[in-house]
Formats: sequence, structure tokens, C-alpha cells
Amino acid sequence: MMEQVLNYVKSEHMLSPGDQVIVGFSGGADSVCLLFVLHEISKTMPIHLRAIHVNHEIRKEEAQRDASFCEEFCKEYGIEFFLVKENVKELAKKLKISTEEAGRKVRYDAFLKHQRILLEKNPMGSVKIAVAHHQNDQAETVLFRLVRGSGLQGLCGMSPVNGNIIRPLLKISKEEIQQYLAGQNLRYVEDSSNQENDYTRNKIRNQILPLLEQEVCSQAVEHIADAAEIIAETHQYVNDMALEAAKNCVFFDSSGVQIKTSNFLMHSSILQKYILLDVLGRISQGRKDIGQVHIKSLLELFSKQSGKEINLPYGLHAKMEYDVMRIQYLEEPSTEEAINLSLFKENEQTYVLPDGRRLFIKSFPYFENQIIPENTYTKWFDYDKILGVLMIRNPMEGDYFVFHKNQSRKLLKEYFKQEKIPAKERKKMFVIGEEHHILWVPGYRISQHYKVDSTTKKILQMQIVEGE
Repeated sequence: MMEQVLNYVKSEHMLSPGDQVIVGFSGGADSVCLLFVLHEISKTMPIHLRAIHVNHEIRKEEAQRDASFCEEFCKEYGIEFFLVKENVKELAKKLKISTEEAGRKVRYDAFLKHQRILLEKNPMGSVKIAVAHHQNDQAETVLFRLVRGSGLQGLCGMSPVNGNIIRPLLKISKEEIQQYLAGQNLRYVEDSSNQENDYTRNKIRNQILPLLEQEVCSQAVEHIADAAEIIAETHQYVNDMALEAAKNCVFFDSSGVQIKTSNFLMHSSILQKYILLDVLGRISQGRKDIGQVHIKSLLELFSKQSGKEINLPYGLHAKMEYDVMRIQYLEEPSTEEAINLSLFKENEQTYVLPDGRRLFIKSFPYFENQIIPENTYTKWFDYDKILGVLMIRNPMEGDYFVFHKNQSRKLLKEYFKQEKIPAKERKKMFVIGEEHHILWVPGYRISQHYKVDSTTKKILQMQIVEGE
């Protein structure tokens, strides 16, 4: 198993020499396996491990037992250990979310806090967050999303690498983990709440997946996880096709977006759905509350006569106007979550954006003939051309791009007009800039001034990914 994990880590470029690795460590079989495997890898690759254990203050004595076990385990192997305590039930009440969601928030808040601490100590360092999701977790996630309702994107499951979050065990089954621990004589603790079937995910884990393996196919978990990989590749391909198809039917103007019906209906139904999802994601505050029911309603609206209309999440309104569907705001979108954060370019940073996506920023050396990614949401910049502090914020008066190699400028507001981006949409967009010089408007373009060229020695990479 060790060789399989090591090959997976290498193939997915999860770790590099010198990485600081924050490890989520519950003390259960999965996290013990993860921490031990990373400890073994650290013998041949210089990485530093820091284990984070979160006491959710739910199981009282059992939780204390788990914390003590984790601390002793880390002492035995010389691994840094940190304990975080948080009353998850109280937090769930306060935020009006489920206990599961609150627990996840506490864990990832702890990871990000320790990431900041490590980067303060070593601003030029690289920090990874390792979590112990395995093949059974992947199958569970896919099934959960499938029965709750999901498109291709949801059925992709979890990514092996999502920004600086890594999942080294994603190809390993629960059974393989337990066999490995037994072979290494490694102890672990059992969380009694995992055996309770009060939560939907526990029912899938404890009842549905075992039934599928026993009664349908012994390799059901592996097959579901393999299908998630195929779906992920398919999703990326269809998404790229939809972005290209949208060019002849989607047009932004000062009041919203227009979709030319005749051109739109020429495309296949799957591309139509992807185009609509992209449009709604771009002009709304995010895709979180946009589901298939809304896409279906929009598709049905295309067959209705002029004047027919529907309301959508985030205060959006769609109306047929002869050969055009117009989507615009009935009310001003909230700007309470506008971002205004300092980014120090030499750090590896992670930020959660208002729409739930994450922005990851890191730097690394540039070598000749490296392939620059052609991705809408992954961009490379010449590190040494950035002289000040970068900011994530809303557009401001006086913001500009450099458009050409001769360093000629264009005001951002003029660019927005040129791209026919509605005024209401501009107010909630965010840009990344150095004072008034804008490096990047995510989803659109970057400034010519910061582009990689023959003199580039170091890259600053910015990547926006979907939240998980």
C-alpha cells in the first residue's frame, strides 16, 4: 500500500521537498494511516509534519481519550501536535447550520490558522493541508450527491488536489487501510458516533455501501470511485465546450445579460445547461443556491411567448423578449461580503471567497519551456514585476489594465463597458490589484504588464477552485 500511495502522491504532484504539511488527525484508522504514511515519506523527502486534533466537545470522556491518544502517538514519532477545542453544537446553533457543517468549519478554520502561523515563520515556505479521505469516502460522497440531486460537477467527487489541500489516500480502500495498520501493528481509536445512523452519510457508509458490496458487486466502492474520475474528465471537457459555445449566444449589457434564443437553441441540451449555469454563476453571488430546477425552468422559458417571466435565486429575474431571454436583477445584490484583504506575494495563501470558492496563491521558480496553463481560473504572473502589496477588493474609480506590450493603459470601467458587463454585476465583482493597477479580473483577463516573458525567473500562481 505504501508504494501505491507514494506513486499517487508523485503522479498528482501533492508534495515537494521542504513542504510544511498540516495533517488533520482525529486518531481514527484513516488519520493514523495518513499521518504514519506521511511520516514514512518524510524519511526520504524533507517535509515537516504538524498534526492538528480537534475536540468537538460532544463525546466528553471519549473525546478526551482521543485527544490523549493523538498526543501520545505524535510524541512517539516526533511529530508536532496541536489540540483545538470548540463546542461544535453551540456553534451550529449560532450559525444555524448542521452539526456536521459546524464541525467541518471548525476543522478547516484550524487548518487555515496554522497555515498562517507557519507562513509568518517562513514567508517563502509552502504549506499543504493533508486530509484522510479514502476511496470509500469518495464513493460515499458521490452516492450522497447523486441521491440528493447533482449534475456532473457534483458527481466528480473530491479532487486529489484542491489548491493546497491534498488527499493522499483517495485511491486506497477502507479495507486496505485497516490491513496496513494491522500489518504495522498500529493502534487507533474508534469514534462511537461513526456507528450511529442519525446522519445520512453514516447510513450510506454503514448500510448502503456494505449492502452494495455484499449483494451487487464486491468492487462496488472501487467502481464508483473510478466512475467519479471519468465524470471529472467529462465535466471539464463539456465545460470547455460550453464556454466556447456561449460566445455566439450570450451577450452582457449595462442592465444584465441577453441570450439570443435562435443561437442558443442550436446547441445540444447538455451545452445549454452548462451555458445557463455559467451565466447564472457569473451574474449572481455564486452557484450555491442554483439547482437543476432553476435550469429546467429557464429552459422551459425559452419555449414560451414574449413577456413570460420567472424569478430566480439572488434576486435575479428572467424574461422572454421576442428572440432574446433577458436575465437581470430585480433588486440590488448584497455586498456585505465584499473582500478587502492584504496578500503578501511571497506567501502561499488560501482565501475563502464570498461565493464559497477558494483562492490559492503560491510562488515557484520558472524554467524555460514550462507550459503556461490556459485555464480561465488559473493564472501565472511574473513574480518580480509585483513591487507592492496585492489586494483583493471590489473595483474602484481609477483602476486600470496594461493592455499592450507598449504599456498602454485602459481604464477598468472602459474594459467593463467593452465586455458589456452589467453595472450591477460590476459592483459585486472582485479584482486583484497592486494599488490601482489590476493584475486580474477573475473570469476575464490579466494585465499585459505582469505576464510571463523571456525574462521571467519566478512565477506567482493564482488559482480559484470550487469549495468542497
